[in-house]
Amino acid sequence: MSRAEKARIVAVRVCVRIGELVPEGLGHWHPAGDLVVPQSDVFFDRLKEWETEDTPSTRSKLEAASTALMAAWVEAGRQWEAAGRPQVREEMPA
Repeated sequence: MSRAEKARIVAVRVCVRIGELVPEGLGHWHPAGDLVVPQSDVFFDRLKEWETEDTPSTRSKLEAASTALMAAWVEAGRQWEAAGRPQVREEMPA
């Protein structure tokens, strides 16, 4: 199996886990993106580093980034719940 395929599997596993952690419908709430995009960027940077060079350091950084990304989604879910679970997708600013 190629390193790229292994990286794809890791990304899918993290996405599945996030789906298990957060309430359904959260992805339609624009402020969730504000909370998770920075952590998502870090996660994908660390995933690329790990894909390029599998070392204890890159594995550790990837694990920390995936944990932080999941925590960001959980926090977004908490804030969404506190906001009353709005269902209408808010428009992105122009």
